[in-house]
Amino acid sequence: MPQITHLIREHCAYGISVRAWFLWLLAALLIIPHALVSQNAVFLTLQLVNLTAIAFILLFSFFHQEKACPRHRIL
Repeated sequence: MPQITHLIREHCAYGISVRAWFLWLLAALLIIPHALVSQNAVFLTLQLVNLTAIAFILLFSFFHQEKACPRHRIL
């Protein structure tokens, strides 16, 4: 949650690996059918929340790819 908040407030995508987040998205998408088949509501809910967070991070990272906040420009 802190990464999402920082990304939205500061428009800062410094240090975010879009490739790594995309792989995490792919893994989450592959786990959802298992959660559906096993009829585990808690596991399915967890994966849907996970997908939502990943989607936000990927979306905002894409729009703010080359941007960094003042704190990260120093690094």
